[in-house]
Amino acid sequence: MDFETIFFYTFSTIALTSAIFVIYSTNTIYSAFFLILVFINSTGLLLISEVEFLSIMLIIIYVGAITVLFLFVIMMLDVNILIDKNKINNNFGYLPVIFLISFIFFLETFIMFSKIFTTYYHLISNSFYNQKVTVLLDKIYDPKVYRIYMDVKPFFKTVINQLDIITNIETIGQILYSYYSFFFYQLV
Repeated sequence: MDFETIFFYTFSTIALTSAIFVIYSTNTIYSAFFLILVFINSTGLLLISEVEFLSIMLIIIYVGAITVLFLFVIMMLDVNILIDKNKINNNFGYLPVIFLISFIFFLETFIMFSKIFTTYYHLISNSFYNQKVTVLLDKIYDPKVYRIYMDVKPFFKTVINQLDIITNIETIGQILYSYYSFFFYQLV
């Protein structure tokens, strides 16, 4: 296992458990803290997916503004917490139903993704570079077309490698300053 997979499982496990604690926490302040933990772990998942801009915006907007506002409102209201042992014990009566619904949901999601991944696997295995070009070139029997294909193939590989280097923030900046520059300058 590589580090990316380990971090993915760690962030997702902590996010799911803290989301469960958001629901089951009897103290509203603890619930807000668990909500902050969910947002931080979701940010980690977005960083693993190389979506840096959205992860930073998630931290700034949700954790920095909305959840902190929730905490201030909760603290200003001075909510008295009365812990009732019977109420806590009654909450766990719904656990079998929750686990059943969650199991059905994850089973449906697994079936859906397995169908999608098998479809994409067949598309990739029958990809443009692997089979269709050779079949096309075998049908044409033209050495000029084959020579053009062999000249163009490395160019496409270098373009694809260069596109992987560009980050999301650079893409947003290039779009803002090229296509939408007039509107962007009007806002400034």
